[in-house]
Amino acid sequence: MKNPLIKILALVTAVLMMAVVFIGCGTPAAPDKTPGTDTDSKPSETKTEKELVTLSAFIMQSVSSNFGLQEDWIAEIMKDELKIQIEFAPTGDQVEQKLQAMMAGGELPDIVGFKESKQGIAAVEAGMLLNLDEYKDKMPNIFENDLLKYAVKYSRNELSAGTGGFYIIPSAVGPLGATKDTNWKPMLMWDVYKKAGMPEINTLEDYLPVVKKMQEIYPVNDAGEKVYGFSLFSDWDSLTALQISTLSFMYGIDTEYVSPLMETHVSEHTIGSVLDEDSFYKRALQFYFNANQMGLLDPDSLTQKFDTVQEKYTAGRILFTHFSWMTGQFNNRGSGYVDADEPNGYEFVPAKDFKIYDAPNQTIGRAWSFAISSSSKYPDRTVELINWLWDTETFKLMANGPKGVLWDTKENGEPYITDAGWDIIDNQKDMPLPGGKKLTDPTVNWNTLGYTASLIDPKTGYTLAYRYWPSSLTRDPTKLQIEWREWSGYPTQIAMMKATGMISPATQAINMIPSAPDDLLMKMNQIGDVVRTNSWKMVFAKDQAEFDALWNDMVAKANGLGMQEVKDY
Repeated sequence: MKNPLIKILALVTAVLMMAVVFIGCGTPAAPDKTPGTDTDSKPSETKTEKELVTLSAFIMQSVSSNFGLQEDWIAEIMKDELKIQIEFAPTGDQVEQKLQAMMAGGELPDIVGFKESKQGIAAVEAGMLLNLDEYKDKMPNIFENDLLKYAVKYSRNELSAGTGGFYIIPSAVGPLGATKDTNWKPMLMWDVYKKAGMPEINTLEDYLPVVKKMQEIYPVNDAGEKVYGFSLFSDWDSLTALQISTLSFMYGIDTEYVSPLMETHVSEHTIGSVLDEDSFYKRALQFYFNANQMGLLDPDSLTQKFDTVQEKYTAGRILFTHFSWMTGQFNNRGSGYVDADEPNGYEFVPAKDFKIYDAPNQTIGRAWSFAISSSSKYPDRTVELINWLWDTETFKLMANGPKGVLWDTKENGEPYITDAGWDIIDNQKDMPLPGGKKLTDPTVNWNTLGYTASLIDPKTGYTLAYRYWPSSLTRDPTKLQIEWREWSGYPTQIAMMKATGMISPATQAINMIPSAPDDLLMKMNQIGDVVRTNSWKMVFAKDQAEFDALWNDMVAKANGLGMQEVKDY
């Protein structure tokens, strides 16, 4: 693969041809109703006579630190309707090593979630996955579903290790947002930014003095806990320190999907190494080193996990976030902040030179995928569960709850969240159903399933998830949103990005990059060990001299391990 850009452009052309057909796909040929997914009523009272079985699952892309037997409102529906319950294996950090250990042991859990296509292909080659073509008649929600036909075709062609079989189940098929929000987005704690005088931010490094001033104004939260400008976590690291490299997406640079060791500039159509002297990765390392020198970086960043960081956002202990969704519960209406007389919360405050990466619609899904183990003791029951989960009705059930609990429909069929439903959502109350827990609790172990939340249900004409229903999009804005609109002059954040040329659109080709050969993957993993370790050391280096020495050491070791071969590939 000497010129990856040529291959990428060819893939883009193919995807664009698919997309013409994808938009407005026809109704799935699957049955209109699958047991357990009748979202037009409360869960069915019909019981099956099947034996209750416990299926095991290892979901590498999970964002949850919870594991063990699933216990929530969806788990109760599954037990009642399908006679199935799920035991989730721990994920957290080092999921790649955990998968390798499972494969070396010759047995995988009943259900596996892969973070990268290469992992699924390796499992196919090892004969460890079920060929689902043998169960085609039991999986109409996948095989007879127009919404998934291109994703299934791609899985056969590219993810079957050359067999043409269907082993790898696609996920997150569909558009990424009816309002086209972005995943990566710089946000500051609004009320503190106001008190700091709302200084202009022209480029990434300008955040440092601004956030320092904010920290001086707001050194502790309401509970007296220390406030930091930035807080990172390491349990999502792959070949690099992911929370450091992810700043690249503010400038339209992919450092994750094509290859974590490479920087793909989606607007400039160029590729470089994260270890080049002028790489953005070095700039990001320098940024967080400077933040630490200024007392802005949470010292727990190296050791803490995602859940802990979310708790700190909920407690108002962090002033900056780089993900649009990483604010804990601080921005929820129920927090009491966003509608206070002096509203507070995290709001979009971009640097003027940002070109924020805009992920593409996902005709073939994303790199995260699922499969069934060939050693499953309950292959038929696991197939039954996957077919159920990939029903759009199940997706709606998990996203919105059963009809009559949080939502209802108008006479014209338009769905809407009721006042009681908003109270549960805004205040993070438990679902008033057997099993309880929060509305979103059942999905965190999976992270994502068959579709995107903004996919239009061909049977109703409305999105699968309530977030993009008309009444949700036009709901009364919070006082925080009103203030931001007055400050920015735009009705929405995405409108501001579009009007100011702040978007770098990517293509579906990022999810179609073939896996590197095994020998090169081994070298990449060895290089990744060096890069991850030295990156964190650099951020917490005692001075600039140590920072520079660690950088030079990292580059030299990576070159010795074959970094040039990675660049050439």
